[in-house]
Amino acid sequence: QQEGKVEKDPKFYFLWRTNYEGITWVTQEYLNSQRKRLRLNTYLRLHENQWTSSEEAFTDSLTIESCTSQEHKRGMDYNHCVVCGLDVGIRSDYSALVVVGIKDRRKLCVVDHAVFKPIKGSTLNLERTIETQLEDWSEQYDIRSIYYDPYQAVRSAQLLTEAGLPMQEYSQTVSNLTDMAENLLSLLKNKSIILYPDAEIKRHLLHAAIKESTRGWRLVKQTQGKKIDLCVALAMACKSAIDVLLTPAVEPVFEVVGEYCHFPANYL
Repeated sequence: QQEGKVEKDPKFYFLWRTNYEGITWVTQEYLNSQRKRLRLNTYLRLHENQWTSSEEAFTDSLTIESCTSQEHKRGMDYNHCVVCGLDVGIRSDYSALVVVGIKDRRKLCVVDHAVFKPIKGSTLNLERTIETQLEDWSEQYDIRSIYYDPYQAVRSAQLLTEAGLPMQEYSQTVSNLTDMAENLLSLLKNKSIILYPDAEIKRHLLHAAIKESTRGWRLVKQTQGKKIDLCVALAMACKSAIDVLLTPAVEPVFEVVGEYCHFPANYL
């Protein structure tokens, strides 16, 4: 084609719409489901043709409150096995631990948490903080898995593994970061996780933002001074719960007796 000359190109098609008038299958019910499933900026970009930022708030107070139960108390594991998420910070960031379990085989629940803050100008002593805490929890809870980022936790992971704790490396690759953030966001939106009332957990969740790139998206701080370590540890713990507690390690064998199906004893 000649530059500057207007010609028809059968291979080029472009449609810009600001509404779905005349498209019968795009109902209000469908749009409502899309708004619930998608992040706000993604919904606005896909369905309302709005320019949006690559960064947005991870969640909001109403969503957190809808997942918070006054009846659910810290330390309640409902006699089930649990998993942990560990996010290590030794100088500028905090170190955070979150314990997650299952209630009624349907919902995840936050069982316990701990945060350790480095003294300004010094390095956090991991042995006296996260290592001691995890060893104490191993006597209190039936811990099946501890997801951790190996970046600053290699030594602690080696020692805790030798002590018999189920440490599992969860490297901070783009796909892993996207998976754990999407998983936690879905749990919060669908009220599939139970939180106990705690101002610190809520604060860390509200300080988190989602940053999107062409390779995926990840949890980041809304501002540099705001801490999100508990949010990151919770996201890792929830991913561990999905992978370890809700996914059988082997295909279960069911025994059908009359009208009843007997599940294996170790099948959640």
